[in-house]
Amino acid sequence: MSEESKEEVVVEQEVAVTEEVKNESPEKVEEPKVEDAEKVEDIDDMDDNSDIFITEKDRFDIPIEYYMVGNDPSIKGFDDDYDDKHEKIKKFMITFKHPSQKDADAIVLTNPIEDIEKTTYNEFLQLENLRILVLIRTWTLKKDITEIAYLHPKMIKAIRLKVTEEIGGNGIY
Repeated sequence: MSEESKEEVVVEQEVAVTEEVKNESPEKVEEPKVEDAEKVEDIDDMDDNSDIFITEKDRFDIPIEYYMVGNDPSIKGFDDDYDDKHEKIKKFMITFKHPSQKDADAIVLTNPIEDIEKTTYNEFLQLENLRILVLIRTWTLKKDITEIAYLHPKMIKAIRLKVTEEIGGNGIY
């Protein structure tokens, strides 16, 4: 093939590619609707970063519903056989603070784990229990909050589960 015919082939290929691009219809980009724009929150001050700091105002509530079956509580969201229509359902609320880095340090450094791969189940339970003690703020029970150590062990397990559902591993890893 001569140099001239090679150049013609290259030019023809470039023209074909250019024509393909021209023939492609560009995707339609939808303009944002006015009503969608209204949903965006107004941010007063973009330089205000106070929202990343956790304070005592950053709290969450855990509702507990239960009834007793003999000496054992049946707890909503914990026991599979919990009956919503039971006639003696009791309720209370526990308020916790979201964990800050300072709280996480207090929890983890109180009971340090040297090797995570060798950590036992009980060591993780101790961390979760400690997290509850550090983060609990109030409850609606008539007893003082310091009486939490005397709750039924099953109730503590349910509280531990509900706290984890709310904040995941925050405060312990």
